[in-house]
Amino acid sequence: MMNQGSRHRWYESLHAEGEEPYDLGIFKELLKENAFGGDFDEMSLPLNLIIDDLDSNKTYSLISVKSHFFPDTAELAAINRFVDRGNTLFLSSKQISPLFALAISFGMDSLHNANKHINNDDLYSYVPDSVLEAYETVDWDKRDSVFQSYKSSLIHKIEQLDLFDTLYTSFSVTLKNKSTGNKIRLKHAIREDSIFKRWNKLHIPANLNYKSLANFSGGELAFAKIRKGNGQIIVGSVPMVFTNYNLLRKQNFYFCNDLLAELPQQTILFDEAKRFNLDAFTPKASLGKSPLSFILSQQALRWAWFTLLGTLLIFVIFRSRRKQRIIPILKPNVNTTLAYAKMLGSLQLKEKNNVAKGREIFLHFMQHLRSKNRWQSKEVNEELKNILIKLVPQMEKEIQLVMYMGHKVDKGSPISDLEVIRLFNYTQRILEKI
Repeated sequence: MMNQGSRHRWYESLHAEGEEPYDLGIFKELLKENAFGGDFDEMSLPLNLIIDDLDSNKTYSLISVKSHFFPDTAELAAINRFVDRGNTLFLSSKQISPLFALAISFGMDSLHNANKHINNDDLYSYVPDSVLEAYETVDWDKRDSVFQSYKSSLIHKIEQLDLFDTLYTSFSVTLKNKSTGNKIRLKHAIREDSIFKRWNKLHIPANLNYKSLANFSGGELAFAKIRKGNGQIIVGSVPMVFTNYNLLRKQNFYFCNDLLAELPQQTILFDEAKRFNLDAFTPKASLGKSPLSFILSQQALRWAWFTLLGTLLIFVIFRSRRKQRIIPILKPNVNTTLAYAKMLGSLQLKEKNNVAKGREIFLHFMQHLRSKNRWQSKEVNEELKNILIKLVPQMEKEIQLVMYMGHKVDKGSPISDLEVIRLFNYTQRILEKI
C-alpha cells in the first residue's frame, strides 16, 4: 500500500483510510479480510447515534484506534450501555479523555454529578453530607472556602482517573505480550532515523477489574483487558502498533494479531467518527508536509524552481544597472523668501523709490495670504479686509491702514518713508498673528 519512492508524512496521523507510514490503512484492510463471517461495518457517525440501533440479538466488537479519543457525554453513555450488554470495546489512543475512565469506573451518574460540582458555585441537594456537616460547624464567611475545597478535591480525583501516565521519552521501547511472550521493539522514525518520542503507560483505576495483555520492558502496563458488566474493554496506550509502517515487519504483525485474538467472535464495528482532535492544533514538524520539500523531491519541479530563481536573480541584476537615478529635489529659490524682500526693501529705501518699495511689501503680503490662508483673489477689496479683521480683530486699525496703503501703491500714488516703514511693520505683525 505504501509507495516507497515518494515522500511521506512521518507523524502519527492514524487516519483510517491513509497510506502514510503512521496511518491505519493496512490494519483496516486486515480487519475487513479476517472479520468473523465477513461482518464488518464502518461507523462515521457519533457512537450514540449508532449503538442504540444495533441488533440486540447480536454481539459486537467496536474497534477504535485514534490519535485522541475525546467522546462527549452522550457517546460515553452509549459506550457504557454497549459494553454492559455484553459487547467489546477495543480502544487504543495516544490520549484518552479522563471522563472516559470516570464513566466506566463509577457510571454516568457520577460523571453528571461531577460536572455539576465543577461548573456550579452554589450548593444543591446532591452535595455530600460531609460538606453539609462542615457548613454547620464553620462561620458563614468560611462556608465558601469549604465548598471550594470540596470542588478542588473533586477535580483532583477526576485528574487522577487519567488512563495514561508518562513513562519516559526515548527513541524506542520494547513491548512484551504476557500470554505468548512475543516481544517487539517500537520506534518513532522519520524514514529510517529514530527520533525522541513520549511513550505513555496505562494507569487503570483501582476499582476496575483488569487483566494485563502487554507490558513495556520495565513491567509497566501497555495493553489491558477490563471486565465491565457483561462485556469487556481492551485498552492500549501505544496505537503505533497498528500503523502501516510497523505492520510491515513480521514480528510486529504477529504481535498485533495476538492482541486482536483477545476479541471474541463478534461482528466488527470500525469507529471512523470525527471528534475533537488535538492534532489539528499541533504543528507538524514533517519534511514531507513542506511544499518546498515536495518541489525539491520531483526532478522536473526542482529544475523549474532553480530556473525561476536564476531568472529572478538576472532580472534583479540588470534592473539595478538600468534603473534611472533618482532626480534630486531642488531647493526653492532663496530670492522668493522674506529675506529677499527685506534686502530689496533696504536697497529701495536708499533709492527713495517709496512706491516700488510699498508695492513690493504689499505683494509679499498678498502672496503670503494666498499660500497660507488660501486667499484666491489678487485684488485688495472689502472682502479681504473683513476676513483679516475676523482673523485678528485686535489689529483692526493696522489692517485698515495696510488696506488703505495697498490701494495707494496699487494705483501708483506716492507714499512717504514713514508710511513705507509702517506698511512693512504692520504687515509683519498681521502675518505673525494669522
